[in-house]
Amino acid sequence: MCMDQELLKSLENIRPLRTYKVRSVIFRIYKAKNLYHPAWNSVVLKKITKIARQSYLRYGRVPLTDDYDKSAVIYLCRTSYGKSEEWLCVRFVPGNTSSTHLLEDLNQYVYNGKSIVNIIKNKLVLGANDLQTKLVAISRLCGITPNNIAMKHTAQAFALINKEFFSKTHFSYLLGVFRPEVLKKILRFSSQFSLSFPDAYKTLKCRPEQICLDRGWSAYHFPGYFLNVAQLLKLLQKLVKEKKLNIASIKKYAKNYNPEIKKTANYMEILKMIYGINTVLLWKGRIPGSKISGEELRVLLGRSVADGPKLKIISVANWKKQLKRIKIKRVI
Repeated sequence: MCMDQELLKSLENIRPLRTYKVRSVIFRIYKAKNLYHPAWNSVVLKKITKIARQSYLRYGRVPLTDDYDKSAVIYLCRTSYGKSEEWLCVRFVPGNTSSTHLLEDLNQYVYNGKSIVNIIKNKLVLGANDLQTKLVAISRLCGITPNNIAMKHTAQAFALINKEFFSKTHFSYLLGVFRPEVLKKILRFSSQFSLSFPDAYKTLKCRPEQICLDRGWSAYHFPGYFLNVAQLLKLLQKLVKEKKLNIASIKKYAKNYNPEIKKTANYMEILKMIYGINTVLLWKGRIPGSKISGEELRVLLGRSVADGPKLKIISVANWKKQLKRIKIKRVI
């Protein structure tokens, strides 16, 4: 995914919020949108945000903007080094925008099979009207890489964006839903220091098994994000081998599916292979040519396939204390 050169030219007229330099690497922080204000600060920055969010299309069809953007603050970090540059986009969404519009992450996780909202209110001493003022979530974390190679400065850009946002924030707790491979990229600031972002169960002081993903529509519509893809692949292979699941039915929707994929396949290879499998996972009734129904398949998925991402919660006081340890000189 490459940046549009015309957009970069238009960006020359937009002054960065902050500029930092680490040796020969320059970080420019932009605010694409302000908290609680529906309007974007710049058409150019909105376009760059949408380009970055195209990376989410690997999981399935998902809109590049949504209702959560209206109340969120959105930052971009442009990182330049040598002749290359990369972008990181981070959105911070307040706990709820209305009494009926809960934070997306709160709708995706359950505590003992019920809404996780109540335990958050009870354990974090949040009143009925405190979700918006005390809770904020990181979401839609995405980037633009130079010539489709791996990003080199994700953790530094992530830390600088967080330092900027939390320098003036009033929130008490930060939460986010992250896949393990993403966490490794954003938390390891250097060989000497990594940010710590604890699992929700630690902050809420409960057992790990009490908090889990709500296995509803989202979990099976975006299995590449919400499920353990290696275990999903293993289960599908087992069901095909046992002739309980028809491979033709899978390949009709997941056209790149291959039950003989090598065990050494990486995450991105598996994602490409299962793209489209959501139709089968959400099937109602008997799956064509198969011995099991969609409902039976989902029972098996619940037993054999673990959640992919983890819900993380940390006090903002703790998070800011960690961020203060990161010393980067501002250029402007």
